[in-house]
Amino acid sequence: MSGSVDQLNQILQQVQEISLQIQQLLSIEPVDEAAVAELQRQAQTLLQEASQIVSTLCFLHGTRILTTRGEVAVESLRIGDEVVTPGGPAATMPIRWIGRQHRDGLQALCMQPVRIRAGALGEGMPHRDLLVSADHCLHLDGHLVPAKLLVNGVTILAEAGHATVDYVNIELDRHAVVLAEGAETESYLDCGNRARFDNAGEPCEWLDRRGPRDWNAWNDGTAFAPPLWDGPRLDALRARLLARALSDGRAPAARPASAMPPFPAPVAPFPAIGGAPAGNAIAA
Repeated sequence: MSGSVDQLNQILQQVQEISLQIQQLLSIEPVDEAAVAELQRQAQTLLQEASQIVSTLCFLHGTRILTTRGEVAVESLRIGDEVVTPGGPAATMPIRWIGRQHRDGLQALCMQPVRIRAGALGEGMPHRDLLVSADHCLHLDGHLVPAKLLVNGVTILAEAGHATVDYVNIELDRHAVVLAEGAETESYLDCGNRARFDNAGEPCEWLDRRGPRDWNAWNDGTAFAPPLWDGPRLDALRARLLARALSDGRAPAARPASAMPPFPAPVAPFPAIGGAPAGNAIAA
């Protein structure tokens, strides 16, 4: 564990140094767009590396999931609760397993959520702000898209400053659409990463019967939809969501929206542990 912490320390230090460089560049007119973009790319690569150490695919505490007893905060869900699963072979499915993660300190800094503002994805989608981990997928245009790839700095924001984070994910009979704050997201897909949950070692008869899975779950038909991680379809989706954001008049004044890169886009010093108020959003 100490080796992982040391590695995280090194990565976070590098990200902070890059963020300071970006701030300096942004203070000089005219702004060197190419240099800023390259530094943001470097920061993104570093934080992606960090996320491989402490990554998660979950809902932040407080997120409401639609069940047969109404919308329920994800941390209050129980094994056996029937979750509404629109578009699937069954109208509802019971929760079979619940994964939980609590992180603070360095690990929390690498696991900051993405905020999807009300209406960012469409009318009433979500119907209130939705906060998920950066790698949690939204179901859009028939694909599963990680939230971090949709960040536009206007209606979909990379958060910063959460000194602690608490995440929960739910596993059903099969991977399926679940409605989180009215937006189509995903239940837990076991890709061999269950050990990253704090309660992974707890006994579960259902898991014992089903057996383990691995990364092939994305390719063997276990996932209910294909992933979308890059390419022109993702570009078109991002452009459409940004156009929707701009049509609402919510574009930030400081930077052109077209220059906003994917998550993460640090243009201020990476927050020290406990050094920034929870919920600050890195816009662009």
